[in-house]
Amino acid sequence: MHLTEIPPRHRRRRAARDARIVTTVIIAVVVVIALIWWGVGAIMRQPGPITHPAAANPARTTDVASTTSGSTTLDSVRLNSSNAMLVSLDAPTTPLLELNADQRIYPASLTKIMTALVVLDWVDDLQAMVTVPASALRQVADLELSTAGFVAGETVPIEDLLYGLLLPSGGECALTLAQWVAGDEDSFAGLMNTKAAELGMTGSHFVNTTGSHDPDHYSTIHDLIRLLETALNNSAFFTVFTSHSHTTTATDDHPDGLTVVSTIFRHTDGVYPDFTLLGAKTGHTEHSGQCLASLAEKNGRRYVLVTAGADTIDNLTDLKHLADAVTVYSAV
Repeated sequence: MHLTEIPPRHRRRRAARDARIVTTVIIAVVVVIALIWWGVGAIMRQPGPITHPAAANPARTTDVASTTSGSTTLDSVRLNSSNAMLVSLDAPTTPLLELNADQRIYPASLTKIMTALVVLDWVDDLQAMVTVPASALRQVADLELSTAGFVAGETVPIEDLLYGLLLPSGGECALTLAQWVAGDEDSFAGLMNTKAAELGMTGSHFVNTTGSHDPDHYSTIHDLIRLLETALNNSAFFTVFTSHSHTTTATDDHPDGLTVVSTIFRHTDGVYPDFTLLGAKTGHTEHSGQCLASLAEKNGRRYVLVTAGADTIDNLTDLKHLADAVTVYSAV
């Protein structure tokens, strides 16, 4: 079989047809690629979720105190204490700063605020004379409690014992007052719990007058704020609480009287650039950390702050609770 040669004009027609086919395929491929590119671009142009800058830095829950005040300054406060609450006495039901305020804590010597308030509820005459029992001094020594400096058998006015209780945090004062009011410390602790119930301190339970550690002796910052607010309404308590020092009535044991000094005002005169620390009660045990209940005045307003759980290297010189108070009151 012989192959017939294609005439030249037919070869030209076939070449033209093939060229048109190739061109059509190329155009189709270009169109498809363009459509795909447009589709991918459209997908990438779709708006994604908006991320607030704060989402990258979630709020801390331990070293930054949350607040309902809306104050940018208070929102950024960092504390050594694990528990805190600040209120204005003009609006005490609205905390300006709150950090783990309903968490159970050990109140240490902040307990003595309740001890003083119960004594004032039961005593009519602050000049009544009371003798410091030897048993009180023995218990103070056994438990290694702080003392005001009274001696066994010394007879002093109740008022002086209150100063010894709240300023230098004298354990012998707490025990002497408890025995005088209720007969013994256990019975007095019952009065403390009755008072706590009266004040609505539902997160608190007391078993002693000094704040020495006991697993069944506890409170909350919220409860202690309520307690301090109530105590400050008592004029006798307010006078003692806001004193820097006091010299007691002369006795045979202290012919010139005994001068007791506030555990906080040993370290500060209370005057700061933009606020004045009016009064404070310290507390510390190994289990409670450093605690502080304080009253300050700033721009004509009075504030109450209670803190607890500040770790410290040396309770006598490393005053983390005072540092926290200065930080908070400066930020208000």
